[in-house]
Amino acid sequence: MLPKVCKRIAIALWLMGCTTPTSPAAFSTPTTLSSTDNPMKRPNASQPVVITNESCFSNGLATWDLASDDSVLSEQRQRGPHRSDFFERHISSKIDPAVQDPVAVVAAHRLNGEPILWWTTDHVDAVVDERFSGDLTVVDVPRLRPGERRRLGQLSVEARVLAPRDVLAFLLRADIVRTYWHIASRVCLLRETVGADGYQGELCGEHRYFTNTNHRAAFQFRFEINGMGELFVTGLETQGDVP
Repeated sequence: MLPKVCKRIAIALWLMGCTTPTSPAAFSTPTTLSSTDNPMKRPNASQPVVITNESCFSNGLATWDLASDDSVLSEQRQRGPHRSDFFERHISSKIDPAVQDPVAVVAAHRLNGEPILWWTTDHVDAVVDERFSGDLTVVDVPRLRPGERRRLGQLSVEARVLAPRDVLAFLLRADIVRTYWHIASRVCLLRETVGADGYQGELCGEHRYFTNTNHRAAFQFRFEINGMGELFVTGLETQGDVP
């Protein structure tokens, strides 16, 4: 891993080099679906749209910049015994605000005025409020193969009233839908559909990581909330150098 200062410089230089500027409001707070968003129908599954790095951020509905230095993991390393790697799962738990602290980096994402993700009392793990969902499994979307579908978890009945894009924004910001390996990513919502059978959003992105050299890799995936509140991600065809 690079020293923290070097990582911050690398992230700043990378974001400055992105082709399409994005206002801070587009990714600092959840975005609510409205009639002005002009959602487009998703492409036919038999004819997937291939997104390149250059075209990904041109006509999106919302964009998020995500970085390892401003993440649930980085906050945990400041609060408790140092975790060696990303979280793999967040257990659903009854929250006691008298003895537990909310996870600050996602505290703006709330259900009925209360934060969704909380620290255990020893600050080793982050747990999800049982009023929001059952257990949530982290999925590394840049590694998904085209057509590979993974289940994240299931929303509670109470949480199904939330705007689907707000749920998506929380999952991205909490790295439950994890979009980078080492450094940072930029993710764009290309199109979405909302109907009686649920929600589907198609996203593309680019993440930066290091092996022996510096890599910038593209990825694309679909996010779904079905009529029962189940959450899924599916890998889509894309272009990039992800192995």
